[in-house]
Amino acid sequence: MNAISYIDMNFNKEYLDIPFCRLTTLLLHSNQLTSLPFQLNELKELATLVIAFNRFFELPEVVKGLPALRTFIASGNYIR
Repeated sequence: MNAISYIDMNFNKEYLDIPFCRLTTLLLHSNQLTSLPFQLNELKELATLVIAFNRFFELPEVVKGLPALRTFIASGNYIR
C-alpha cells in the first residue's frame, strides 16, 4: 500500500491539520506559525521537520516528543 511520506506546506497560511500518521517529512516554513498542534505527537515516523521563518519565540514542546526526528530546522524565528 502506498503511503504519503512527504508534505510541503511552505507558504501555506491556512489551518494546519495533520492526519497522516506515517509521514516522514513535513515542511512548514514561511507560514507565520506561532505554535504547532499537539497532534503532531502522533507522527511517530516523522524524521524531518522544518519550521523555519515563522513566528516562534520558543521551541515547541511537541517537537521534544517526536522519537524519529533526525532533522529539525527552525532558523529565522525568534527562538533564543
